[in-house]
Amino acid sequence: MSNTITSDEVNYLVFRYLQECGYVHSAYAFGHESRVLQSGLDGSGIPPGALLSFLQRGVSYAEIEARVAQRGSAAGATADAAKGTDSAAVKTEAAENGLHQALEGALFAPVRLVDVHRVLASNRQRTESSGAGGGRGAGKTEAGVAIAGAPRGVPYAIQESEVTTLYGHTAEVFVIAWNPQRAYLLASGSGDATARLWAIPSGPCGRTAVAPPLELRHYGDEVPLADADAHPAPEESVTPKAHGGGAALSRDVTAVTWSPDGLRLATSSYDGIARIWSDAGLLERRLALHSGPVLSLKWNRSGTRLLTSSVDHTVAVWRAADATATCEQQFTCHRAPALDVDWQSDDTFASSGSDKMVYVCKVGDAQPLRVFYGHQDEVNSVEWDPTGTLLASGSDDCTVKVWKPIRDGTSGTEPVAAIGGGACSYLVRDYTEHTKEVYTVRWGPTANARLASASFDGTVRIWDPTASSTTSRSTALMTLARHLGPVYTVAFSPCGQYLVSGSSDRCVCVWSLREGGLLVRTFRGQGGVFEVAWNATGTKIAAALSNGTVNVFDFGS
Repeated sequence: MSNTITSDEVNYLVFRYLQECGYVHSAYAFGHESRVLQSGLDGSGIPPGALLSFLQRGVSYAEIEARVAQRGSAAGATADAAKGTDSAAVKTEAAENGLHQALEGALFAPVRLVDVHRVLASNRQRTESSGAGGGRGAGKTEAGVAIAGAPRGVPYAIQESEVTTLYGHTAEVFVIAWNPQRAYLLASGSGDATARLWAIPSGPCGRTAVAPPLELRHYGDEVPLADADAHPAPEESVTPKAHGGGAALSRDVTAVTWSPDGLRLATSSYDGIARIWSDAGLLERRLALHSGPVLSLKWNRSGTRLLTSSVDHTVAVWRAADATATCEQQFTCHRAPALDVDWQSDDTFASSGSDKMVYVCKVGDAQPLRVFYGHQDEVNSVEWDPTGTLLASGSDDCTVKVWKPIRDGTSGTEPVAAIGGGACSYLVRDYTEHTKEVYTVRWGPTANARLASASFDGTVRIWDPTASSTTSRSTALMTLARHLGPVYTVAFSPCGQYLVSGSSDRCVCVWSLREGGLLVRTFRGQGGVFEVAWNATGTKIAAALSNGTVNVFDFGS
């Protein structure tokens, strides 16, 4: 085996480093300019971090050389003096210990560089013997390079010139929602105490201007301003204040959701108030009941009721269709903040909380229909499948659980499951592959849908709760591992064939589920990604960023 390394092999290691660090644009450009994508290298045997290990080994070797030279010089001086002192002996011993530690560090690095070099050398020998220096080998990806632990092929890196960036918010954008009936209308909610309505042009993103948004203020007189320049806000109203007290009050917008007919937008805020706006940005209702921040809200399928959950431990049902929008019922099941809610039908819903519990309740009933227990930490997210048969939950205990409120062969009127020892009888799947908190769970849009979970371990996992085999019940169908930070958000495309994910690593990834989880699009923004969403036609994707912007780009399969 030759002890040399070629420039093509160095280029490949640099290319791998850029990909592993998430610099997808730089990797794409470098790969084409250096022609590493046509080199025919098979990197399937090279582990992540190879370039850094080579560099660290070089630094260690240079340090060892310097120490050996220094030690030899000191030894010569000692021989000339024919004497040594105790302190010199101590220094020599310390130097030897340092040399030993340096050698040990070089020998026991996480990556075995000799193995990496063997892979590179074997590629070189294969290329020379076949005489096909730039061709693609059998089993290679579409880019000609098989990357260990990465999806097949090189995904298309969306350029900034292909992205429409929406400016206006002055703090993090936490939530976004496309109008279900009008594919061009997008709502966003921010930590600046406003929501905004954007009309996104139908043309290619990045090439057409966007009109100024409608601003829905969650403070002051709460009258929306269609033109902020024509109606400037008073200087003192820049910082929202609590009503009547004068103390500062956080009014972060925590959720935005459109009614099924697309005519009304509901928003929730840290001020404990939910609001209903018209699609023209006019405030129609203020739903004031909760004594703590409202964390989530959902419309039922008919748009007649609105559901809110709060830090005050309660869940409220509102008559959203009434002129007064009064509270129909307030549920007090939880013993800690109620974190998420989702409707099963027009009058039945599920809620989850920091008390580790999941409740299924029906409007008009004082007690919950079902109590789902088994999580060992806060339950961050709940969602019903499209048929309303299965409920998924994701928790800080690193698990995803799937519940079936009606057991096979029983009626829907059986009593609530008792809370006690043993497993909850309504638990049908318990997925434990995630290694950190599960922040979001989402079902695909079709019957017999797959389930996606987003975790702080940097992965998205796809599950099939309907699988009958024992193995499939506990193992993910796909593990989508490309993000380098916590994954906050996932969303299925309207057709269910694609999934988009967003992470604190500033990256948005689009995956093809019909191709086994192949990464097909990537975009790196200027801030962490809190939420992603598809428009109703599946032609555009929006991402809410921590730098106060919303990015929109086109998607064509």
